[in-house]
Amino acid sequence: MNEQPADSPAPLDDRSRAARRAWAREMAEAYQIVLRVENGQYVGRGLELPEAIGRGTTARACVRATRAALASAVAALLEAGRTAPVPEFPASSRPTGKGWPWTVPWARNTAFVTTGVCVLAIIAVATLGAKTVVFSGPAIACLGLVVIVLGVLGRYWWAVGVGVGYLLVCVVFVAMVTAFRLSPDRAYAPFLWVGVPWVIGLIRATAVAAGRAPRAERPWECDGCGYLLVGLNEPRCPECGRGFDPRRFAGIAVPTGGAGAR
Repeated sequence: MNEQPADSPAPLDDRSRAARRAWAREMAEAYQIVLRVENGQYVGRGLELPEAIGRGTTARACVRATRAALASAVAALLEAGRTAPVPEFPASSRPTGKGWPWTVPWARNTAFVTTGVCVLAIIAVATLGAKTVVFSGPAIACLGLVVIVLGVLGRYWWAVGVGVGYLLVCVVFVAMVTAFRLSPDRAYAPFLWVGVPWVIGLIRATAVAAGRAPRAERPWECDGCGYLLVGLNEPRCPECGRGFDPRRFAGIAVPTGGAGAR
């Protein structure tokens, strides 16, 4: 019967391996990365674990590849029973100065759904008559309120603006019916005249808002392109030229103990 060497780590069950992989990914997010250009592409390496190297055609892709290499390196150290180095100046992976980040994708997806409902509502008016807004109007108003609430919670102001647009189209239709006492037959043409341009504008606004969703802010990374702002001679990103305030790095807590302490 083969005996395990005394200095080898004890076998890990699936739960322990999953926990260590998660911790490895968390440590990889905190490590600093240095980027350079080599043979027409970016090459990144971790300062704490220089053997972890990533490559990419863009700075952002290179950072992602290097983070993955760092996570693999940390996981290998943990599997071997060794302690991964603690980052001296960690890059925080948690949003700072943001709202509830989980609401951002919900706000974006709900905005897409609501825009689709608006398009279907206009088609219904054109084919079935203005009386269909009795059903589509409340649905659009409720979805608009949901988009606004989710946008406010996530500080996703573009989504809030789009949500206000959904509510306004409902308010305009109600105001038209009330002010001019429009019957369903008389409301047919005015609803299309107002609704079609409005929905086209909402489609455009939703597309713009989807591309400007707030991302999780990492103090050590450029807000514009994600470049690591460590060891620069001046407070300006060399990748996109965006300026930054070095004081934003102050107060970032350094993890206590090594990775193997968990």
